[in-house]
Amino acid sequence: MNSLPNLPAELIARIGDFVDSDTKRALSMINRRIRSVLLNAVKCVEVGPCKDLVTKKLKKPSVASKDILVNVIKRYSRLETIVFGSPRWCRGEFGHKEFLHLTALIAHFQSDSGQSRLSSIKKIKFQEIKHTTFTKDERLEAKRLNNTFLSSICHKGLESMTIKTRGMFSILSQDVIQQALEKAPNLKIFAFNGFQSAQRMNLSFAVQTKLLKAKFVGWLGTASTVTSLKACKQLKELVIVYRNWTDPDAEITGVLASDHPWNLKRLELGNLIVRNDAELDAITRRLPNLECLSINHLQKISDDGMKKIGHNCQKLKILKFGNQNLTNAGINRLTKHLSKLEMIDIDDAAYITNEGVASVARNCKKLQFIRFWAWFKVG
Repeated sequence: MNSLPNLPAELIARIGDFVDSDTKRALSMINRRIRSVLLNAVKCVEVGPCKDLVTKKLKKPSVASKDILVNVIKRYSRLETIVFGSPRWCRGEFGHKEFLHLTALIAHFQSDSGQSRLSSIKKIKFQEIKHTTFTKDERLEAKRLNNTFLSSICHKGLESMTIKTRGMFSILSQDVIQQALEKAPNLKIFAFNGFQSAQRMNLSFAVQTKLLKAKFVGWLGTASTVTSLKACKQLKELVIVYRNWTDPDAEITGVLASDHPWNLKRLELGNLIVRNDAELDAITRRLPNLECLSINHLQKISDDGMKKIGHNCQKLKILKFGNQNLTNAGINRLTKHLSKLEMIDIDDAAYITNEGVASVARNCKKLQFIRFWAWFKVG
C-alpha cells in the first residue's frame, strides 16, 4: 500500500476535500509536495472570526495580521470563493479584527497583483461589519470599508454574490449595492439577506441578463425591482420573503401576473398576499415549467381559485402554501393534475379531514412527504 506522500496529486487533493481544516493543516506539514497540492486545491477562503485555515492564524488583531492574511490568500492559486463574515458582532465586540481583515483585502485587490488574481474569483459572500456600539468615527470607517470592499471585489467575471446586511442598523446603502451589481453584469446568482432590514431596497437587474437565481430575504423592496428582473430571460429561481406581512408592496404580485413569459422553476413568496383568484390564475398561468411553489398567504383564494395551481403548473414537485379556507373538495381539485407532486406542505389546513388526505394520496402517486398543519378535523 502506498504511503500518503507517494500518492498521485489528484488523489491527495481528493482526500483533502473530505477532511476538516485542522486535519488538512496537519497533512500539509508532512512535506512540501503535499502542502503544495493541498493549497492548490483550495477554492474557498473564509475571512472573519470563523474556524478555518485563515483565522486560526489571526487570533489577535494586529497590524501584522494584515500581511499574514494577504500572504495566505496569495498561496491559493485556484481560489474561486471569498466568504467574509463577522458573526461576533452580536456578542458586543467592536470587530477591530474585521476592520483589519477588510483593510487587507481591499489593499490586496486594489494592487496590481490583486487585480490579476481578481478574475479568478467567481463567488463572494459578504456580511457587513457593523455594531450598534460603534463610535461615530468607527461607524464612518466601517461604512467606508464596507463600500470600498464591494467596489474592489466586484468585476465582470463574478458569477455569484451574496450580501447579508445588519438589518435596521445596516450601513450598506442601496446605491452601493447597485454599483456592485453594475460591475458584475455576468452574475448568475444574487442573494440578499436584509435580516429584518428597515431600508427600502429598489435594485435594478437590467444588465444581469444571465441571472439564474435571485433571492431576497428580510427585504423591503418595491415592485420596480421585480419589474427589472424581466430582463433576465434565463431566471429560474425567484425568492421574495418580506420581514412581515405588513411591509410588502402590493404591486409585486401584479408584476408577476403581468403579461410576461416567466420561465421560473422555483417561486417562493413569503408574506406576500395574493389578492384574489384571478391574480393567482394570472401568476400561475405564466409558469408552466414551475417545479417548486411556496406562497404562505393564500387566505383570500377560494377552492375554485386553488385548482388553477394544479391546472396551470402540472410539473410541480413541491407545493407549500397557507389557506385556512381550503376544503376537502378544494384539495382534491388542486391535486387532480399534480401527478408529479412529491411534497405538499399546507399551513392553516383547518377544514381538511381524512377524506381530503385520501384524495391527495390518490391523485399524487409519487408523493413522499405530506404535512397539514392544524389538523383539527382529521380523525
